[in-house]
This record gives sequence, structure tokens and C-alpha cells, in this order.
Amino acid sequence: MSDLADPVWLVQISSYDGSLEVNPVGLCLLQQIYEPVHVIAAFGPNGTGKSFLLNQLAGDQNGFPVPTCGRLTRPNMTMRVLRHCKPQDKTLVFLDTEGFDEKEAEQFFILAVLLSSTFLYNTKKDITLETLNKLTHVNKLTSTVQVTTIDGMNQSFLLSGVLPEFVWCVRDAELELTMGEVILNAQDYLDSVFNQVQDNDEAPGRHIQNLFNSHKLFDFCLPHGDRSYAMQLKPQFLNQVQTLQRHICQTHPKMFTGGQLVNGKILGTLLQLYAEKLSAGINIVLDDINEELTLGDCYDQALPVQPELESQNLTELGAAKMPTFSHDTPVVFSEGDEVDLQIWEDYYQATCSLGLQKCAATLPYEPRVKFTPYVGEDTSSRNKAECGRPSLEFQDIYSRVNASGSHLESVLDSIQMDTPVCLIENTKDNQLQMCQSALMLLESIQQPVVVVAIVGLYRTGKSFLMNKLAGKPTGFSLGSTIQSETKGIWMWCLPHPKKPGHTLVLLDTEGLGDVEKGDQKNDNWIFAMAVLLSSTLVYNSMGTINNEALLNLHYVTELTKHIKVKSQVESEEESSTGFSGFFPSFVWAVRDFTLELEKDGKPITEDQYLETALQLKSGTSKKVLEYNMPRECIQTYFPWRKCFVFDRPSSRANLQKLEMLEECELEPDFVNQAKAFCDHILGASMPKTLKGGIGVTGFLLAKLAVTYVDAIRCGKIPCLENAVHALAEIENSSAVQMAFQHYKEEINKKADLPTEDQKEMSDLHSQCEKEALHIFMSRSFKDDDQKFQAVLAERIKKEYEDICQKNAEQSKNFCVALLLQMGEDLEYSLENNYYLKPGGYEDFQQDLGNTISQYNEATRKGIKAKETLSDYLKEKDTRGSMILAADKAMTENEKQQKEEQAKVELAKWEAATLDAKLKDTEMQLEDQRSSYNLHIQQLQDKMESDRRKAVQEHERLLNKKLQEQKAMLEQGFKERADQLEAEIRQLRSQGTGRGPCGSFLGNVVRSIGRVFGF
Repeated sequence: MSDLADPVWLVQISSYDGSLEVNPVGLCLLQQIYEPVHVIAAFGPNGTGKSFLLNQLAGDQNGFPVPTCGRLTRPNMTMRVLRHCKPQDKTLVFLDTEGFDEKEAEQFFILAVLLSSTFLYNTKKDITLETLNKLTHVNKLTSTVQVTTIDGMNQSFLLSGVLPEFVWCVRDAELELTMGEVILNAQDYLDSVFNQVQDNDEAPGRHIQNLFNSHKLFDFCLPHGDRSYAMQLKPQFLNQVQTLQRHICQTHPKMFTGGQLVNGKILGTLLQLYAEKLSAGINIVLDDINEELTLGDCYDQALPVQPELESQNLTELGAAKMPTFSHDTPVVFSEGDEVDLQIWEDYYQATCSLGLQKCAATLPYEPRVKFTPYVGEDTSSRNKAECGRPSLEFQDIYSRVNASGSHLESVLDSIQMDTPVCLIENTKDNQLQMCQSALMLLESIQQPVVVVAIVGLYRTGKSFLMNKLAGKPTGFSLGSTIQSETKGIWMWCLPHPKKPGHTLVLLDTEGLGDVEKGDQKNDNWIFAMAVLLSSTLVYNSMGTINNEALLNLHYVTELTKHIKVKSQVESEEESSTGFSGFFPSFVWAVRDFTLELEKDGKPITEDQYLETALQLKSGTSKKVLEYNMPRECIQTYFPWRKCFVFDRPSSRANLQKLEMLEECELEPDFVNQAKAFCDHILGASMPKTLKGGIGVTGFLLAKLAVTYVDAIRCGKIPCLENAVHALAEIENSSAVQMAFQHYKEEINKKADLPTEDQKEMSDLHSQCEKEALHIFMSRSFKDDDQKFQAVLAERIKKEYEDICQKNAEQSKNFCVALLLQMGEDLEYSLENNYYLKPGGYEDFQQDLGNTISQYNEATRKGIKAKETLSDYLKEKDTRGSMILAADKAMTENEKQQKEEQAKVELAKWEAATLDAKLKDTEMQLEDQRSSYNLHIQQLQDKMESDRRKAVQEHERLLNKKLQEQKAMLEQGFKERADQLEAEIRQLRSQGTGRGPCGSFLGNVVRSIGRVFGF
């Protein structure tokens, strides 16, 4: 890192009223950053070396001022901006905090957490309960910050998907990473500290565990031997800093709710909104913030298009549009604003003691929009904005994701990856860790995914086979030595060649049984993750399927120790049956197969070969039980099985360069076998589903992977049922937002206000609501009590009421303006007393009649046309009575007749107005009835569709169990057949009454009915 600049204060406590004051210079800088930003915020007690650490992370001794004692200034948050180390297209924003009392600390703590993608909590010496309990600010997060206002939502759970990574930096310490006699790594040590307060749910450590999905520990020795910051730094300290630097470089950029990438412009807007609400003591609701960003076009305008600034001289600039500003109102550049930079410079120097030159110097790189201060006499030109494009690494996602301008609709129809990427890293200490860049790619896919994972012993050619599936000669890394090549789990996403509208996700796993790694527990987790994520699991082995090969597949016997279906399993039978409903289909690929496919002298198929190898032995001896164990597990957990055998692909000499060989250089039999394998996998592999036939998209698959890996890292056993419920909350909340946003955008876009009548508005509402409800139904699942559907109904109802009110107001305003225009001559005559003459009443009536005729001829007056005219006639009736009384050309009898005639005419208009109001009210009530019926009908359709899927899945599993039971009886394994009979009975009992019962439908009807007042 180089070309660093001086820091700029970003937020400080106002000396006037104690509110949070945002520096317009800092906002100006942020708004020039159009790339995704990585935001690193440091927080902690005074005198713990936060500024010094941030400077070291930035690769610079000088930057943030390092205090020697006491408070430096008014409490503030300062900012530095520089290029990211890797990749080069992103920007690092460092935020330093200093000098707070308790009240101020809470506000700045919340700001630092909400703005950052990596939150550094900096303390000195060892972590003790006393140190931990000082971090009381974390307890305030859930009372100050909410994701949504939907009742009954677990805010802690929802916040954990939004908040940054929590990194505890322990300074000037040599931590003893032990618990008793057990040596721990840094992560386990931190968890052990947090777990010391298990009996206190309000302890800060418990809040950190619940609110921050990722929490890390980095410890640092004294930077110098004698604490002198002027001396050379210790090599050990520098290595520790570099470790943290590498970690930060691997983290994902700042994102807002729903995975929306945040650039400087959005970050500045978020800062303003947060500071405003914290100063006012108002709770921060992230869904509301997101809606403000969307309505304010922050997403549309900020990403990825940048404005151009035309050349102007100083005179032109002085006359240009200038935003108003004061000490109390931070200034924000809007796109297209033309600003006199000299005026800005004078303002900054007067109010902030920081000129625009200093402001520009803070950006160490060439910004997308370059503001050059005008000094000296050369003021004839102005730099134009320099526009670029997002980096190639994120180009595919970045351009398409932001095209929609909404974080929830930011989806990719499919994705084409040229090469695989690491999805789950196996760290040096054999800990599983999600790779954020790959996770972002996967989250961006909203198509259903077909997930094919391959597992097997190392050096058995798994990667070569997966490259065949991808249709590419190279991709997944091959190796030509005895060392394992693939580490962790690698992912390759491609458009499915045989299933349009689907994405093929290939997962290549680290070889099992690697002698260099020597960690069976880690192998078990790799195998379990492949099972959990895939819809088809390929097990790759060499030679033949014999007892040794089956013993090598001992990982399958360990599955129940590493995966559970429910949080509480009622019985072993329930457990085994439950697994088969979640697990993928199983394909055994036997490589370098040299035997003849024969049994008792008769040819057999590959599938018969597999089933023969899986046949059980009768008996109860220990040896027989050990023999049967892996076979029973495969039969129980993987009811759908397939087998393929492969000849050696080429000669031994060519095996080291397989990826360089042409198809014609491979053995013909292998080519044919590989084609049959690929045709089956691509044709027969089903899309990934959850129990009940719930389809999985790339976004949901990413959330599943994170849920499972987090559970494993915390020492817990992944629970399939809990994962589904957690996904349902996330997906249903997103479905509500996505459906409502569609309704809101469509009705506001298509409504040509004022509408001619209420029916036009009602028809449009019905169409938009139907589309929105379809979006919600197609995306939501397990909304068992219709909580989320009711929220959507309520939000749409409220939005419709608002737009009806807006329609009425616009109609009223249009009609009033129209009458003023049409009656201009009439008003002029009234003002000049033209009608106060003999015969003036007849002239008045004629002019009024002409005004009414012209008004009635005008179109698109809207629903307030009759009411507005009625009000107008009432007002003119009073004036007419005065003119009639003064008209000396009429007798008293004639005046009385005219007065009665005017009253009849006015009554007619009032009746017409009342009739129109009643019709509009009736139409709106009918809208509510139609909405209610639409919700009920679409819900019933969805429930019926879900029921059919569940029945289909259930019958498929039941038939498979019946086939297995029949085979066991034929082979004489009565005990195993009886076990299957128990599973079959359980499946049949689960299959009865799958249709929704009357009481359930009644609850649904009441839940939706309450929204519409029924």
C-alpha cells in the first residue's frame, strides 16, 4: 500500500447541541468513490493503540494521529481512504474512533458497527470476564437497530446476517491459548471466553456470539522492546500485523441488506441517515433505510454510472446551481450539480479548517469524478469526470446485479464461470472457512441449481471426471504426483446444458484419506458437507467394489454423528427415514476397472454389480456386523443408487498429462463410458431441493453452506430442520420485500394520475397485486402461519390506500386548476362587478353555463371531478344570489323562480357527487374483497402445488423402501426387512391427511381476513 493521505474527520459531537455532526468534506470524498468499499472500523478504550494499529494496517507510520495521553479533540470518527491491496479495483476506508465518554461511546460504537465490513475491537492485555463485561455497548444493538418491524421476528438472528465480522485485537499481550491442558487455536480460545457466561443471556460475550456470524481473535506482542514508538518495530509484531492484513484482504466488501454492494456514495448516504436517527434518539430500521435508498435512487444513480462534468470557466461556475448549506445541514452533492469550487473551498476553510486542496489530497488515487480546486489565474478549464468500469473479477455480477437498482431484485439468471473457485477453504489448522468472493457469486444466482459433488480418496481422478461433466479439458486442478491437489471444496457454476433455466453447480472436494493431512475428523466434515449441499453425490474409487473399498467408505457410517435431521430425534427409525428424505442420489464411479461384469457366468449390469456388492451377510457375529455396517448405511441413507465403471483413460505414461490429451488420444472405451456417465448425471440429476420439494436457488444454497460451516466451526452438529427454518425466515422476508417492491414500482409507474375513475385504479391495483402475490408465492416457503403473507397484504393495502389518496388529491388539484382556467372570464367579470346591472343575472348564468360545459368536455379529470364542480357551484351560488337580488330587470316572482331553479340544479349536482362517492367507496370495498379472495385463492393453489410435490416425493421414497424390503425378504434377511417395515409404516402414517385440514384453513382465512377487516 502506498500514496496514503492525511485523515479527514467524518463525524464529531456538535459543540452546539451535542448531536452527531457529519463533515461535508468527508461526504464529498465518499461520493467520489464509485467502487465497492471495504470499511475497517476500529473501536476500543482510550490509549489502547487503535490509531497506531490502523496506520500499520495501512502500511504507513504516519496517518491517523497517535495520541500520547488524554483526549485529542472533540469526540470524533476520522477517515482515511486508499486502494485495496487485492484486488486493485476496490477501496479501503479506515475509520478511527477516539475520545468518548460512555454516552458518546454508545453512539459511535453503533455507527462503527453499521458502517464497517470488518469491525476491530481493540484492547490491551489478556481477555478476562472483566474486560469482556466492559463491552456493554453491544447489548444496546438490538434495542437500537432492527432489520424489520415485522412482529415476531428474531431480530438477533436477522441482524447476524447484516452485521460485519467482529475481530478482537488483543494488544501488548502473549496469550496462553489453552483451556486446562488443551492447546487451542485463537478462534477456539475466543469462543471459550465467550462460553464462560453461558448462564447469562445478557452478557456481552453471548450477544457477540448471537449477533456477529463471524468473530475472530488476533493477538499482538509489544511493538517495541521499550514501548518507544520511534524505534524499529519487532519482527514478531510485523508478522502479526501482516496476518491481519492478509485476513482483511480476503474479506468481502461492505454490503447492505440483501447483498447490495456498497460504494462510497451509498456509504455516505447511510452515514447521514444513521447519524440523523441516532441524534434524534430514533431506532434504526434497516428495511426502512433500504427503502429510503431505493426511493432516493441511491442504488440506481450510484452504481455503476458516473456523472460527467462539462468544462466551464469560473464565471459560468459562479452562476451555476449551488446547493445551500449551513453548519447544521451537511451538504451532499447530487448528480448533475454544478458547483463553484472556489466557494466550496472558502466554505471548507471557514467552517472546517480544511480546504478543498486538502480534501482532494485525501484520495491517494485518481477518483472517478475529479474535483480540482481553482488557484492562481488559470481558471479557464475544468477536469471532466473520468468514468471507468467495475473490475473484471466482479464485472459479471456488478453490472447485472446493479442494473435493477434494488438489492432484492439483484439477481442473475445464470452465470458462466471460466474457471472454478474455492467455495469452502480448508485452512492450515484444518478448519472449514467460507470464501467470500465465491459466496457472492453463488448468492447472485436465483435460478434453481443442480448440484453435483464428487468425493473419494485422494489421487483417484475426481477432478478429471468433473472437468468432463463441465465439458472442458481443464478447470478443476489435476495433479501428477502422490500429493493431493484439491484443498477444501471448489465450485464451478455453469448454465445447465440440458435443463434451461437451471444452473449446474459442480463441487470438487479435497481427497479423503490424505496421509499428509492425517485428519479423519476433517475428512468426515468434507464428506458431510458434500452430502448436505449436493443433489447428486458421486463417490469415486479405484479398482473394484470389494470389502476393502466399502470399508474405505466408512465416512458414510459416521454421517449420523455429524448430521442430524431434527433438533430432537424421537427414535432411531425416525432418524434414518428422515435422512433419506434429505440426502442426494448416490452414484459410484469405479475407475480403472479391469474385471468382467459377470455373476455365475452370466453378464450383469453396472447397477447389478453395485447391488451385489451391497448384499448383506446373515449372522450376528462381530465380523458379520462390521461387514454389514457400511452396506446397510448406503442402503438406508441413499435409496437411489447408480454405478458406472471406467477403463483406464490412457496409458500409464500419459496419465501425468491427461488434461493436455485430445479426445482421440484417450482410450475409446473410456470415452464411451465417460459419455454415458455425463449423459446420466446431466440428464437424471434432479435440482437441489429441501424436504417437501422446496426448490433451492444459488442464493439459498449459499445460505445453507454458511449455516452448515458456521455450525461446524462452533463445534455443533448441523441440523437440517433448523437450517430449513432459518432459510425460510430469510427467504420469506426477502419475498415480502421483493413482492412489495414490485407492486410499488409497477403501480406508481403505470398509474396515470389522476385516473379517469376508480375502476381504472382498481383494475391496475388488481393486476399489480396479482403479480406481486405470484412473486411472493413462487419464492416463499414454510410460511406455515401465513405471517409473512399477512405482512405483504398489509403493506400492499397501505400502499394502495396511499396511492388512492394521492390520486384523489391530484384529481382535486387538477379540477380546481381547470375550473380556474375555464372560469377566468367569469372571475374577471365578478371582480369588476360586471353582473351588477339590469339583466346581469342572465349574463352570469350564461357565463357560468359556458364554464361548466367546457369543464365537462375536458377529459381525465379524475374521481374528484363531480365533487370539485359541486363545491365550485356552491361557492358561485352565493355570488349568484347576490347578483339576482340586485338585478332590477326581474320581478320578485321571476327572481323567486330563478332562485328555486338554481337550488334544484345545485341539489342535482350534490346528489351526483354523493352517488359518485358511494360508488368509489363501494369500489374500494370490492377491491378489498377481491384482494382477500386473491390471497386465499393463490394460497390454496400454492398449498395444493406443495402438497403434490410432497406426495410425489413421499411416494417415490415409499416405493423405494418397498423394493428394498422385498429384496431383503428374498435374500432371507428378516430382521432387516422388519426394520424396513417399521420405516414403511412411519412413511405411510406421514402420508395420510397431507391435505390441509379445515382448522388450518380456518386459521389462514382469519389471519388474512384480519388485514382486510373481515
